[in-house]
Amino acid sequence: MPGGGGLGLHTIIEDKTDAKKMWTGISTGGVYKTTDGGKSWKPSNKGILAVFLPDPEIEYGQCVHKFAQHPGNPNVFYLQHHWGVYRSEDSGATWKNIGKSLPSDFGFGIVVSKIEPNYVYAFPLKSDEFRVCPEGKMAVYRSSEKDPKKWKKLSNGMPKGEVYETVLRDGLAVDDTDGVYFGTRNGSVWASRNSGESWKEIFASLPAVLSVKAYSI
Repeated sequence: MPGGGGLGLHTIIEDKTDAKKMWTGISTGGVYKTTDGGKSWKPSNKGILAVFLPDPEIEYGQCVHKFAQHPGNPNVFYLQHHWGVYRSEDSGATWKNIGKSLPSDFGFGIVVSKIEPNYVYAFPLKSDEFRVCPEGKMAVYRSSEKDPKKWKKLSNGMPKGEVYETVLRDGLAVDDTDGVYFGTRNGSVWASRNSGESWKEIFASLPAVLSVKAYSI
């Protein structure tokens, strides 16, 4: 059954050492893995709970919104589910929820910094029924390898009043240094040059931002 964004294959990650190994993420499908160059695929969703299905521990039918691979450790993945933020240490074979300390574990984007200490960034939204910043407070949240379950709120420079924004699955990005960026459905693009410690709006009044890509030059 398609979700609000359709039945979309949104993420493809290739193994850096084995060209025949690949992972894909599918909205309302889950994570699937191939080790034979795509000739066959197996679900890779063990540990991810689909609380909206009759069997919450089903192998397939998961609503994975986005997942990302650790740039320094290819066995480590991070995943934003419809409900829950997860981490895998065994190439996606099993997953553990690390999002319980977030204001909401619903959201779309998740990215991993390309430089040490390889921070993980997420942009929580209130719920699937109300897809905006929790309590109207815009913020990016950051965790680290030292304590993946602990998240730090990063909102310095963002509006202090109520803001009801949405960041979609490809609207959150990092560059090759300490830059972090996100774009919103209301057409704003925000940037941080210090791993999220402070933010500045660099574009406003654009059409809905569906994707953000960033590179250092």
